[in-house]
Amino acid sequence: MQKNRRVLAHYVVCNGRVYTNSILGLDSDGGYQVEPFMHEMASTEFVSGVVAVCDAGIDMALVKSEFCTRSSMSEFAQWLVPYSDGASEQKLVVKFHSDGTIS
Repeated sequence: MQKNRRVLAHYVVCNGRVYTNSILGLDSDGGYQVEPFMHEMASTEFVSGVVAVCDAGIDMALVKSEFCTRSSMSEFAQWLVPYSDGASEQKLVVKFHSDGTIS
């Protein structure tokens, strides 16, 4: 997989798991890979907070609401599983910044 984009975050949530201090590598075909943070690269985007991977067709308002109401990151990760492992090959990356903004 050729990575076109790399995002470093305090937490990466995908496939029902929570990865701490990890890099989410994204390719142009919607594929992704999570790897531990080993060294900094100039092209790596940093998110001070949480990055979640979900199917592109999901309602963002629903994701935002569930993220804010879940009692733990693990609980949010488990809730997100049906919305991140679907037939859609295109994935959406939701960024929950530590300053309270979501993009």
